[in-house]
Amino acid sequence: MAANGSVAARVVTVTAVDDGTPVRRWTFSGARVQDVTYSDFDSASVEMAEERVVIAYDAVTHEWLTA
Repeated sequence: MAANGSVAARVVTVTAVDDGTPVRRWTFSGARVQDVTYSDFDSASVEMAEERVVIAYDAVTHEWLTA
C-alpha cells in the first residue's frame, strides 16, 4: 500500500495446472488485494495453513490452454 492508503492496481495471472500441464489461464486487469485471511494454525498438526486472498478487479479474460 502506498503511504496515502491507496492500493496500486496490477495485472494478475492465475494458471490452473493439471499433472504439471497448464490447462487454463485467467488474467485480471486492474487487480487490487481487497482482503487477506488465514486459517487457524495448529503447530501440532501436519496440515498446512491456508491463506485466502480476495482480489477486486476491473476486467478478466479467460483462455483454455489445451485442445
